[in-house]
Amino acid sequence: MNKINIKDYDNIMKDLRNMDLFKSIDDERLSKILSNSHMIELNQREKLFEKGETYHKGIYMVLEGLILFKKGEELVKEMGSGEILGITTFLGKSSYLVDAEAKNDVKLLFLPEICIYKLITDYEDFKIKFYNLVKERSHLLQGKESIKSYPFSYKPVGNFMTTEVESAHANSDITQISKQMSRKNIGSIVIVDKKGKIEGLITSKLIVHKFLAQENVPLKSKVSDYMEKSPIKVPKDYPLIEVLSEMYSKNQDYAIISENDIPVGIISNKNILKILYRSIDTFSLNIENASSLEELKKIKNNIHLIARTLLENSRQTSEILPTISLIHINIQKKVYKICVQNYLKLSGVKVDEIDHAIIIMGSGARKEMMLNPDQDNGYIFSDNITEEEIRHLFDFGKLFSDSLESVGYEKCKGNVMVTNPEMSMKLSDWKKQIDSLTTNAGDKGFTWSNIIFDMDLFHGNQEIVDNLKNFILKVVSSRPLFLIQMLENETQFKIPITMFGNFIVEKDGEHKGELNLKNSALTFITDIVRAFSLSNKIRELNTVDRIKQLQFKEILSEETVTKILTSYETIVDLALTKEIKDAETGKEISKFINPNALSVFNQNRLKNALGSIAKLLNLSIKYFKGQF
Repeated sequence: MNKINIKDYDNIMKDLRNMDLFKSIDDERLSKILSNSHMIELNQREKLFEKGETYHKGIYMVLEGLILFKKGEELVKEMGSGEILGITTFLGKSSYLVDAEAKNDVKLLFLPEICIYKLITDYEDFKIKFYNLVKERSHLLQGKESIKSYPFSYKPVGNFMTTEVESAHANSDITQISKQMSRKNIGSIVIVDKKGKIEGLITSKLIVHKFLAQENVPLKSKVSDYMEKSPIKVPKDYPLIEVLSEMYSKNQDYAIISENDIPVGIISNKNILKILYRSIDTFSLNIENASSLEELKKIKNNIHLIARTLLENSRQTSEILPTISLIHINIQKKVYKICVQNYLKLSGVKVDEIDHAIIIMGSGARKEMMLNPDQDNGYIFSDNITEEEIRHLFDFGKLFSDSLESVGYEKCKGNVMVTNPEMSMKLSDWKKQIDSLTTNAGDKGFTWSNIIFDMDLFHGNQEIVDNLKNFILKVVSSRPLFLIQMLENETQFKIPITMFGNFIVEKDGEHKGELNLKNSALTFITDIVRAFSLSNKIRELNTVDRIKQLQFKEILSEETVTKILTSYETIVDLALTKEIKDAETGKEISKFINPNALSVFNQNRLKNALGSIAKLLNLSIKYFKGQF
């Protein structure tokens, strides 16, 4: 994307003025829109976007050339000068409905979504014309009933807001505000001026973290000293999912729905998440009611359907991984229950009553599973366990591992499973192994540490899992040399991009012309973030949560955190979208992609992400060596 140059500026302004859609917009506003927009140039046959690709957070206007809308090889429509592209995705979905390919050399204008929402809010004529355009395009791409089939998350936030808004003035006593919240059992109060216009927002979280956290809490304090002075304000017709997206981007828990800066409603992120993920409860109920491994296999094979739904109801792909992970873990826990009953019938032993813990490791522990995770698990036995009990647990472990495989969870190629004695030990032996790994790891040790250092309880004794987690944090944080060696070990694996910005792909074999997003990108990010987290005794396991903690503790700058999160989101989005596409077309699910077949937009995203990862790896090694 390129900024609009002076030469093109006047011509584009003229084009916009002549379009019926923009006729009601004054020149000052048009000029402001152009200052935030970008030029895109495509060569013949290059893709602007493809079917199933996630939303680009804006719309396109064709300036020169022709764009072909295609479904497979079928031509849907040619889109020429003045046509708007991506509008159904803007309003109703987060993935595109068709392929958009350049017929010849094409120039486009990219208008960010925030500009469009502001026009919809401020100009009634634009709003009516824009929605009519969306309706016409939806009919073209999906048929007459398509407009009714949009995900409910794109319905206006006004449909879901709480209309009884509590308000107060900025000079109110904060202790009285606290009592008002307690009495009304609410978590926020809008702060308004004498005319009822919004001045800020005070929440229970702000009271705890800004007021009560002071060493000497003042007896009298004005709410204006602690309120959020730039709260999120949106109109009634702002889509629900966009409100949640704004909350995440600004790290706020509430949005005020307003008309002419007067509060008419309020909604919290918790309310929105409950609305968005109602369908997950039904899916989880099916898991719980399953009575056989075959039923669970069918449910597991359909996870791509719920993943697609989540993807179409989310602006951040990484946000939905914990939900997908929860579904996988619930399936695996149901497998465990079935296996416990079967083993009781075979041996007469209730293995779940033996003092031990099954731990889940890697992406499962981090709640970052996608569609086809393998088995990464192990045992922690209590130190007073008997040899006979251990024998039963190993026998059970084989049954459990085989059952997971029959449901669709492949056995770990690195043998990180309950059936491996090196992954199934007494607590004291685990500690000895970790002590040894962090002293003299070797290639195997580095590989294992990247998995076992992300562990969480799957079933059993929480206390011994917490004991081992505490030991890991204590040992690893005191051995920076191990972290340096672990990161330097990463440098032997190439990040697949040249210094000239070209992709490095497989030269032969099954995946010729492709690259592995997991091994070549995702692993680097999770490993680097893990190293920083272990070094600073951060207990969170999820990569996004770890990154936010690293910023909160001022270990990483806001700029660095933004780059990491952007890179992580890009890789996760491309990987999960590819997996869903594989599942929908009956192909083997993998994270291998052909980067040169991506749209220009996603090629640039991927190049930027890979470049940022390479820089981050070098920065991390320098950090742990104390070079900055």
